[in-house]
Amino acid sequence: MERLVRWFIGCIDCYGSNESLILACFSVAAVFAFVAQLSGLSFGIGAFLAGSLVASVEGFRKIEGAILPFSSVFSSIFFFTIGMLFDWKVAFTSVWLLVGVGAINAIAKFAGTSLSTYFFGYDSKKAVFSGIAMLPVGEFSILLASQAAPFSSIDLVSVMSATVLISTMVSSVLLKKEDAIDNIVKKFLPEGNRGALKNISRYFNNIIVYFEPGGKCFERFLHHSSKAIFSASVAAIAIGSMIIFGRATEHVLGRVGGVFVSDILYAAGALLAVMPALSALKHLKEDFYVVAEAFLQNEGRKASLANRAERSVGLFVLFFVIAFLTPGVLALMHLPAQFFSIALVPFAISIIFLVDISRVSAHVIKKRHLKRRIFS
Repeated sequence: MERLVRWFIGCIDCYGSNESLILACFSVAAVFAFVAQLSGLSFGIGAFLAGSLVASVEGFRKIEGAILPFSSVFSSIFFFTIGMLFDWKVAFTSVWLLVGVGAINAIAKFAGTSLSTYFFGYDSKKAVFSGIAMLPVGEFSILLASQAAPFSSIDLVSVMSATVLISTMVSSVLLKKEDAIDNIVKKFLPEGNRGALKNISRYFNNIIVYFEPGGKCFERFLHHSSKAIFSASVAAIAIGSMIIFGRATEHVLGRVGGVFVSDILYAAGALLAVMPALSALKHLKEDFYVVAEAFLQNEGRKASLANRAERSVGLFVLFFVIAFLTPGVLALMHLPAQFFSIALVPFAISIIFLVDISRVSAHVIKKRHLKRRIFS
């Protein structure tokens, strides 16, 4: 969809008319809103997605400059509309609900953002700053609350509006005390735990470096992936063409020596597909090893066999349990079945560590066998 939107905006931009660009952007928003509503979602979600896609277009600055005079008008209409839905009485009578929602928001956002920022290579001060900066609840949550309002006995719009206001004020106050909060976090974390967090941060950062353009895995992964796709395509074309040709001629050619010609063509297609299919599997295996190398590097490769095996077993169990529990958690959240495929990610990671366990085990068995041969 991003490529399609870029192509469409590029075609309109060729005319050099800012009015046409604005109309094109509104058209994209209208189409996405309509598609979202057909899919059973809110039209606001479709319009939000359209805005994100238009923002990725190369000539977005030109579009932004053309539409900037209208942005304040649209923002005013949006907040005025939400303001009309806001009931201060509900906000004041639901103090404990606001405190609970605010506390959950603050703890979850600060912990999640700070940890993820720290794990991806930034120092603790920048991680704390990111956690505080992400505390405000976005105004888009008010749109979500308005969609959920008919299904709740609580005035969700008023509660979320108050939460947006309170979280924004709290964030602006805490940003001035960034250093003090960083020191408090360090005091609560023992030195041993800080060392473990640094190791995790270094580990994840190195994984990202491996897969970034120019990294150790980037070119190899692209090379083997392209080869696998090409070989798989050749195999599919071989089988598909023979099936099509066989079905088209099965009533014309009939049998040869008691065997249907179409069956001979199907067998020929399968034989022609063997070599490219094996090549595709070979390159997929190389891709798997490239990914495994990224996850198994750092301390894991330099450690002794016993420590490496213990580490791999622990990580295998951890990711396997996460994969096992993920569908149940998603079911409790009443999310659609499509989300259950998320469990494939931790499951694939657990398989990587299972492969490392098998490699370490094979190496240990080989060394023991060699020792027996020497001493016998």
